[in-house]
Amino acid sequence: MIKSNKGRVELEGTPIVLVGELGTAIQAVYQALLNAGIDKTFAEKNIRKTCELALMTDEEQEEVLKDLEKK
Repeated sequence: MIKSNKGRVELEGTPIVLVGELGTAIQAVYQALLNAGIDKTFAEKNIRKTCELALMTDEEQEEVLKDLEKK
């Protein structure tokens, strides 16, 4: 089980179950974006970027933010 509320996350279950539920949650967010009229390419790009950022360390994320602030 993956439960999230205002930045607080609760996890329960085996790693395989959690990965499966993560995929289901991502798919649901993707469909919600499309249903809200968000462009498919934009939705896909931003979900991929979010997944990439989630796999980074805090330090790596800070570097990405610094680079964005320079633009």
